[in-house]
Amino acid sequence: MSGGPAGAARFVPLTCAACGADLLGRARDVTAYCRTCRAAFTLASGVLQPLAAEHVDAGPGAALCLPFWVRGATVTPAFLSGRTLVFAHTATRQRAAWRIAPGLADPLPVGARLPPETLGAIADIAGLPPGSPAEPARLLAVPAFRAGRHWRLPGVNLEFVDDDIAEADALLALVAPGS
Repeated sequence: MSGGPAGAARFVPLTCAACGADLLGRARDVTAYCRTCRAAFTLASGVLQPLAAEHVDAGPGAALCLPFWVRGATVTPAFLSGRTLVFAHTATRQRAAWRIAPGLADPLPVGARLPPETLGAIADIAGLPPGSPAEPARLLAVPAFRAGRHWRLPGVNLEFVDDDIAEADALLALVAPGS
């Protein structure tokens, strides 16, 4: 590294491989997104890899889109939560009823801290089918609607609270207009 003290880390901004724009994401997240062309990426072994992504079309008004991993019929959260198994069961059950569209919509699903490789382990613990390991995990952005400290997912008759979505306030600040 040049331009800094020996051994000092330097910041290297990530740019979109498709359009060259800056990517949205945090250093500890396993995904990054392009606000310009809506591409999604994972960072594997120091290299940006394109990521197949889709979103639940639930209309306007979502405060956040939560990132989930999908393989086969199983859906598991990619974000940190104290209720990971509840989110996995709920999203897996609801997936067939959701209108799923290709690509990403606003807000982008920031906050993916669990890598796609965790899908199999979470599915196993939750008693869900893990899908074929040969099939790559896809990203599913699920809108989360907020009312005070309560959150709900589309079509789900179950409320979550701020504590169920680790880093909720930090994620809201990241996707807020003008950030």
